[in-house]
Parts: sequence; structure tokens; C-alpha cells
Amino acid sequence: MDGFVLDEIPLCGAISARRARRAIFIVRSENGAHGGGLERKKVGHVFHYFSKVGVAAINLTDGDLKVGDTVQIQGPTTNLTQPVESMQIEQQPVGKAAKGQSVGIRVKERVREKDLVYAVTPDSRE
Repeated sequence: MDGFVLDEIPLCGAISARRARRAIFIVRSENGAHGGGLERKKVGHVFHYFSKVGVAAINLTDGDLKVGDTVQIQGPTTNLTQPVESMQIEQQPVGKAAKGQSVGIRVKERVREKDLVYAVTPDSRE
């Protein structure tokens, strides 16, 4: 990565190899500004995870969501970014859901109740 510096956030105490792989890294440009060019907006939170089918049930408390959006799901042990490939309300496929609705989306990794869900878009300032 030419022009970027990788900083590791130090973790306190001894950690397992599994947790070491989840260490947080910040990528910043040499002038100190953060790189990436992504903007995120909270849209809701996970209220249930269906492990057999890999589906997260999400309450949309702060915004809308549609198929094709990229979401980031974050929690104490969760950090997942993926596009919304399909979405359902009451087991019926939908293309868009509004604030106040509950939806199910298929996720590639396990998520947990109370994880926060963000819609990720390219930064409009660039």
C-alpha cells in the first residue's frame, strides 16, 4: 500500500491466537487522514440469529435498507461487511424495507443479538 501506514491498536494482556486474528488495524495515509473513503449510517440492530439457515433478524430502527446495499454488522465479537443479496419480511421476499420494519437477511458469518447494523456507502466528500 504505497502512501499508507498500518497502525496496530495495542491490546492489553495475553490474548489467544484466535483473538489475535481479530485485532483491530487502522489504515491511515501518511498525512494522518484515514483512508478507505467509506461512510456508514446506523440502520438498526440484530434481534435474533437463525443459525441453521444463517439468517439475521434485524429491526430497522434508524433507516431504510434495500437489496444491493452493503451492510456492516458490528458487535463485541462480530465484524462483518457484506452486500444484502436477499431480504425477507414474514418469509416473503422484498426488495426494500423502511424504518420501523423487521427483516431477515442471509449472512455469511454468525452474528449476535444486539449487534449494530450499518449501511455502508462510498464517502461523498471524495
